Amino acid sequence: MTDLMMTRYDEQLIIQEMNWSPEGDVVRLSACYHCPYNTEEDLRLLRNHNPALWDKAVEIEQAFFDNTNHQNWLDAGKPLNGRCNNLVDDKKCNTKPISGQDDCLGCGQEYNGVRRAPHGMWADDYANRAEDPQRLIQRNGPTGSLMSLEEWGNYIDTGITPAPQGQTTLFDTGCGGCSSKGLLFDDNASVSITGIYFAIFFILCVPLIMVIKTVQLMHPILVKQSSDITSSDDPSFETCGGQSAPDVDGSTIQLHYAVPSTNCDGFPHSAEQAVGLNQLAEGFVNWAETGIPICQIIEAVAGSGKTTYIKSVAKLLANLGLGSYRVILTAFNVHIAKDLNQVAIDIGAALSGFVRMGGSNTVQAAGLSEILVPAGLQKGVDISVDGSKERNLARVVLSDAIGQYSEYNDLIKQEPQTASKLDQCLVLLMLVL
Repeated sequence: MTDLMMTRYDEQLIIQEMNWSPEGDVVRLSACYHCPYNTEEDLRLLRNHNPALWDKAVEIEQAFFDNTNHQNWLDAGKPLNGRCNNLVDDKKCNTKPISGQDDCLGCGQEYNGVRRAPHGMWADDYANRAEDPQRLIQRNGPTGSLMSLEEWGNYIDTGITPAPQGQTTLFDTGCGGCSSKGLLFDDNASVSITGIYFAIFFILCVPLIMVIKTVQLMHPILVKQSSDITSSDDPSFETCGGQSAPDVDGSTIQLHYAVPSTNCDGFPHSAEQAVGLNQLAEGFVNWAETGIPICQIIEAVAGSGKTTYIKSVAKLLANLGLGSYRVILTAFNVHIAKDLNQVAIDIGAALSGFVRMGGSNTVQAAGLSEILVPAGLQKGVDISVDGSKERNLARVVLSDAIGQYSEYNDLIKQEPQTASKLDQCLVLLMLVL
């Protein structure tokens, strides 16, 4: 794919177009259907979309369960291959091990060497032993231990976690076997899991909710009402409400009372922008009343007005009287980030909660000032931007160039033109330094 100049996104489009992935747009790492390290997600995909391969994996595991190699070993009298490596009179003992005995019969010392059942025999019944039985899938299931494919299949189909041997999970007769999540009791347990959930809720959650509600009543988030906000027949970025620009069908959108009448450039909002701004305005008011946050994700092409829209959102926050809360206006592009910073400055005290991200207000500066620097201080490391990074990078390049052409005199003799160009590059780098 690298030779074809194809990216991962290109591969996703091809797989989606050819319908090669059951999940549609998901590019997954390939793996054997019977791989012991398949994850729960892999197993769900296999069972739901490749039932024939699932059945083959079940057959492989069943063959493991039905294996007679351990019984063959028992029937043969538990023989073991190997030789004792202990020295007796400067010679190896070479006595064969005996199953169940730690001491060597030849030298009388603790056996030192390999203990292995002969070919075609197993000294351990891995699949059926009582303690830590092995399964085809070597990742722990929701029970916290290994599960057979039959148990995995029932769990995927019903969502009910299988009970470990000798234990029962709490269940509610009303739901036919609720998901257990590891709440285990003995065989005589008869407590309803629903009752436990209600008890935990009332013991832990109700007092917490009461505290939160009390704090909200003592310190409510106040939102400006329509009567507190300026409106005018001459729409501008400083006035609120009004109508959007006409849509393709000629209809307009009534703006929320706190939405600025125009964008920062004095042009009316498009109908699409008006819908988004109205949603945010109502979401901000709802957040102030209930504490439920509002999230909005916008996908748009370059030049469609995303930055202008963000400026309108900042003004909307200020108009609602919410500008004193922490506000971040940032972007990857340094020019856009600077422009957003200026918007916050122009809005002034009404957006006092604005937090500038580092020196440039970019997302990169946010990563440095909000994440790297505090993390470094916790470890006693001072992390800062190297003000001479361009000069230092040039020095690295120059040193590499000099190191690569240590036989510079030979190069001059063999390739005068190449050497001349190299001279020019080195002189340029030295001027930079």
